[in-house]
Amino acid sequence: QPNDCIDAQSGRYLFGHTRFGLTCATFVLAVFQAAGIDLVKYDDWPLGRPGDAEWQRTIVEALRGCASDIHISAMEGEIGSGAVRYRPEEVAGAAANATLPASFLEAVSAAARVLERLQQ
Repeated sequence: QPNDCIDAQSGRYLFGHTRFGLTCATFVLAVFQAAGIDLVKYDDWPLGRPGDAEWQRTIVEALRGCASDIHISAMEGEIGSGAVRYRPEEVAGAAANATLPASFLEAVSAAARVLERLQQ
């Protein structure tokens, strides 16, 4: 959960001692959370879904040569750790949900429609 990573007064991103950055999806969640709007029910999100570790490996490889060795090492340590991954299409689906915060099942259902529209 991207809690308390954006300062409510200044809008600045707050790097905690274990935070090395946000994904696009967690950035959107953090911005809305800083504005007082939870888009998702964080407790609903499952840990370590199929495909999450592979996605993490892809991101780590994409950052090689762009990010510091310390950053890469920290990210590698999180691969397959069972951390929650909020997928972009699910966050978009949650934002389009009639009621907020959206449950995992509501977000996944809406995410399928988001992906379908993007593929048209």
